[in-house]
Amino acid sequence: MKTLLFIASHYGSGYEYLYKVLDSHPKIQGFTTKVCFSHPDVVINASTMPHKDRTSTAIHMTVLLKNESLTSKAVCKFCKFIYLIRPPTLALNIMVRENGYGPQQALNYYMFRLRRLAQLAKLTPGAVFLTYDNLVRNEECKLIEQYLNLKTALEPRLVPFDDIENIIHASIVDKGQEVYEKYLKYMNSLDLPF
Repeated sequence: MKTLLFIASHYGSGYEYLYKVLDSHPKIQGFTTKVCFSHPDVVINASTMPHKDRTSTAIHMTVLLKNESLTSKAVCKFCKFIYLIRPPTLALNIMVRENGYGPQQALNYYMFRLRRLAQLAKLTPGAVFLTYDNLVRNEECKLIEQYLNLKTALEPRLVPFDDIENIIHASIVDKGQEVYEKYLKYMNSLDLPF
């Protein structure tokens, strides 16, 4: 069975950049799905999809952005995880501008998503944990190469600069920052390379 890699993140995190870097690697094939990973059999089915590399070391990859995308703890034993989170100021503004959320709705999604990512991280010791700042500084590649046992180096790309005007009220951003700091501290306390 080929490895299944999840980028577990939230809207507005910069996950698209990380996905492109990983998908450009010859051993990693990205795919999109609306399937709920509710049972290990779903992982097995996903790992049999066509892949650009036909060896047993090939890795399938997808992104998890919603809490209902992964509902089985058993799935965590069979997969690899890279967690990516971003502070709320830009993340919330991106959600409002690009994902159609209202400010309060964006905050609610963000808070519940960070909580779920922390719960998942607890179940996946050894997984990689990144913040958006790691991507900007190109600090993710070596860590991911080691985690996935990649023999060929990943090729980092320039992270696009998000120059977005803040349209979110300060009280909403402050609440998001409080939650971000709480879960950042928690995830840093776990056995996750950072």
